[in-house]
Parts: sequence; C-alpha cells; structure tokens
Amino acid sequence: RYMKPATSFRSAYAYDNLLYSVAGEVIEAVSGKTWENFVSERILAKVGMLSSNVRHSAAAEAGNVAATHAEVDGVLRIVKPSTNDNTNPAGGINSCAEDMAKWMLVLLRKGQLADGSRLYSERTYRELTTIVTPMPFGNPPPELAPAKMNFNGYALGLHIRDYRGLKVVTHTGGLAGYVSQVWLIPDVNLGITVLTNQESDEAFAALTLFIADYYLQAPKMDWLDAYLKVKAKEEVR
Repeated sequence: RYMKPATSFRSAYAYDNLLYSVAGEVIEAVSGKTWENFVSERILAKVGMLSSNVRHSAAAEAGNVAATHAEVDGVLRIVKPSTNDNTNPAGGINSCAEDMAKWMLVLLRKGQLADGSRLYSERTYRELTTIVTPMPFGNPPPELAPAKMNFNGYALGLHIRDYRGLKVVTHTGGLAGYVSQVWLIPDVNLGITVLTNQESDEAFAALTLFIADYYLQAPKMDWLDAYLKVKAKEEVR
C-alpha cells in the first residue's frame, strides 16, 4: 500500500509477481488453508497432477528434477534454483510434461475434468480468458513476420493474443535456470507446453511456433533460425 501507482488502475499493463503472492495471502484468509495446501488439494489432486508440487524449494530436491542452467559470462553453467518458499504463489509450481498435458486438457475443456465434473464453470472460463487490460504491440522484426499479432492483452492470469488468425491463450514462466511457455489454441483444441532448464526465451518460442505451425498446416518456417538472427542483431546493439 506504500507504493505509488505508476498509472491509474488497469489503464496500462505491468506484470508483477508480488500481486500473485498477495493473491496467495487472500486464498489463505478466505479458505483457512495455505496457498500450498489449497492448490494441492483443490486443483492438482482433482486434475490428477500427481507428479507436480507447489514449492520453489522442491527444485533443489534430489531425484528426477531438471537441473537449472544459465549463461554466466558467456558460458552455459549450472546455477542455483530459486528456493524461497515465501513466494510460492508466484511461480512455485514444479510440473512435468504428463501433468501439464492434463492441465491443458482442463483448460481446453473450459474447466471440465476427465471424469465429467468441473473444476470451474464455463462462465469462469470466459472471465479468465477475456482481455481485461489491453497491451500495446507493434510489428515484429522482419524475421518473425508470421508471428504478427492483431490483438494483444492480459486477462485474469492469462495472456490473450492471436496467431495466424486464431485466438491464443498463453503464459510464460521464468525463474533462475528455468523458462517455460504454455500455448492454447482453443478453436483447434490444441495445447502446447514447452518446459526448459535454460534461460532462453528464443528456445521455447521457436519450439512452440514450430509445433503450432505443424498442427495448423501452416507454411514451413525455420523459427529457430529466425530467433537466432534476431538475437544476434540485438547483441550487436
């Protein structure tokens, strides 16, 4: 409450992990359960995401956990993962391909679970995926021209844009040594998740668009080459 707003409410977009932590406190105040317990019981267990957990610190545990990597002084190295459980509501979920597939199916079914019951209503789905805050956008670099957007905005915890004439519901994630992206194209019932253990946005973007183009039968495009060219230009500046 001591922070002076940069703009009036919802008149501009600014991503803020702090407010996801605030949302976690609201859940505890309303439900009487910690964010970790609430999400584990009310979401992960119901969806069947049995290999997922809800703590940053779990990334440092032994076992089948991807090691975190980043470029340090131009060399790819193993780095320490984020382990602060005070901020679990802001990116604290660790998951895997199988569980993310289950989660995307719930989203594509507009809240319906595999057994036919509902995690949330269709009305809630519409609210979650309707733009609340428009976001500015321009033309991408020439190398990325096919990724041009015609609309762009933030809904309730989800980014809404278009790709090749279709609505996309998406979000990225980023922590020390991890970056990821979820892409949903509801009109064609397509869900894509890319989980990586290196800090390369170009990697998850290229993989996502390659997969999307394959399923949309779009003209072939070497997205990896395109992103590498754009990155090289930016590094020269």
